[in-house]
Amino acid sequence: MAIGQKIKQAATVRTTRALRERLESLIFSRYPDKEWATYFLFVTHRQPEGKVITVVDLIEPQRDDLDSTTAIVRFTEPYSLRAALEKQKRGLCVGVIHSHPQDYGVHPSPLDDNMDSYYRDYFPAFGKEVAYFSLIFSRTEKGDIRFSGRGWGDNKEFQLTEIVTVSDNEIRRATAGCQPSAAAGFRNQYHERFEQIYGADAAARLRNARVTIIGASGTGSPAAHVLARAGVESFVLIDPQRLAKSNLERLH
Repeated sequence: MAIGQKIKQAATVRTTRALRERLESLIFSRYPDKEWATYFLFVTHRQPEGKVITVVDLIEPQRDDLDSTTAIVRFTEPYSLRAALEKQKRGLCVGVIHSHPQDYGVHPSPLDDNMDSYYRDYFPAFGKEVAYFSLIFSRTEKGDIRFSGRGWGDNKEFQLTEIVTVSDNEIRRATAGCQPSAAAGFRNQYHERFEQIYGADAAARLRNARVTIIGASGTGSPAAHVLARAGVESFVLIDPQRLAKSNLERLH
């Protein structure tokens, strides 16, 4: 870990099945190629394992609240102000939930970084509640749901580890990263064994990580292979050499 780097603390999101279904219907409404979004209201409390985020309500976009002429999410200022005033009136926290296009993944993009950097300062100015959270959802062609999340509050940074969905007769837990939908029911056995040994939090951190490997031959190549099997989905591989017959035996 680099000197001065903040340690991210774990966070769990809790929601009802009705809110979860309403949310997915909204943010996937322009699928497969276009994103959509909503603000949401939430409360937080501490538990021994980390911060718990309880979703209270969605502040759904109305006509012209989001720019429908672009494929990405672009909030209008009146919509942001409406969400901020609702936060102030109800004494709650406000955050953003948006989708990435189908099969795109849920790693925050540079545009997401800019958005969160702005809103983490903007919304806390409205009322005493200072927490801000941002969630990203994506759905594969097979229907598998992926999600990630991060947040800020109390001078700490948080990483979403799971979402707990509560209905009248059951409680469903889903780990952040690549998650199968209820219809899919498939989990990679290697990933399951990894979670059994190292825990769900470590597996989620790997799935949400971006790993840079400098030198992709005899050492870097098998390292990438092992990390990919462990769940890492995003790599930057750096090697000035071209692939050639003379170095094939060193490459995975």
